[in-house]
Amino acid sequence: MIIDTHCHLNFNLFQDDLPEVLSRARDCGVGRIVVPATDLASSHQAIELSHKYPEVYAAVGIHPNDCDRFTIADVDKLQELALDPRVVAIGEIGLDKYHDDVDLPVQQTAFEAQLDLALSLNLPVLLHNREADEEMKSTLQRWYDGKTNSRTGILHAFSSPIEFAWFAINLGFYLGFGGPITYKNSGSKKEIISEIRRDRVVLETDAPFLSPQTKRGKRNEPSFTVFIAEEVANIWKTSFTEVAEITTQNAARIFQWNNLM
Repeated sequence: MIIDTHCHLNFNLFQDDLPEVLSRARDCGVGRIVVPATDLASSHQAIELSHKYPEVYAAVGIHPNDCDRFTIADVDKLQELALDPRVVAIGEIGLDKYHDDVDLPVQQTAFEAQLDLALSLNLPVLLHNREADEEMKSTLQRWYDGKTNSRTGILHAFSSPIEFAWFAINLGFYLGFGGPITYKNSGSKKEIISEIRRDRVVLETDAPFLSPQTKRGKRNEPSFTVFIAEEVANIWKTSFTEVAEITTQNAARIFQWNNLM
C-alpha cells in the first residue's frame, strides 16, 4: 500500500471525474488519501468526501493565504468539525511569505490558534511553509516546548534547507515529499531525502498541483504517488516495495492508523 498524505481532492479540478481518479489510485496501490482543507468551506468538503469514499480521510484548517478574515470564532467551528471521526489532522495551516495575500501578523495569529487547537484535540498538523523558515522554527519551538502529548505532524511539500529538516525531525515532525523530487533541478531535495532518517519521510502529491516530471503540464492526482515512491527508491537505492512499506508505516504513526496491513 501507498499513502498520499496530502491531496486536495476537494478542489474543483476533480469535480467532474473524482470516481475515476480514485479508481486509478486504487489500481496503483494507493490505499489511503488525506485531503487537507484551506478554509471552512473546504473543511466541510473534505469531510463529505471522507464519508463518501472509504480510502479518503480529512484534515480541517485555514491556510495562511486564506486567513485574511480569521477570527477566534473560526477555531470553535474547526473544533466542531474536527470531532468527526474521519478527521485525522488539522491542516493545511502555516506561514507564507512568498505570497502577499495576507499580512504575516494575521497569518501568525491564525497559525498559533490552530496549533493550539491541534494540541487540545491531540491531532497532528499538516504544515505549509513558504519562505518563512525562521518564523516557522520559532513558532514550532514554542509550541513544542508547551506540548503535553507526542503528536506532531508533517511539514508538507518540504523545500527548506537540510538544517531545517533536522530541526523539524528533532522536534518529532515528518517531512512530506512529492512531485518536485523528480524534477531535474531537485538535487537539494534528493540530498535531504538521502541523509535524513527514513522513518521521517512520507509521500504526497499535493494534487492537483506539482505533477511529477513525467506528468508535467497535466493535473496531478493520487495515482501519481507511485512516481514519487519510485524516485525515493532510486535515492535510497532500495526497492519500491520497501519505500512503500516504510512510508506507509510512517503515515500510520502520524495518523494513528492501526489497521493498514
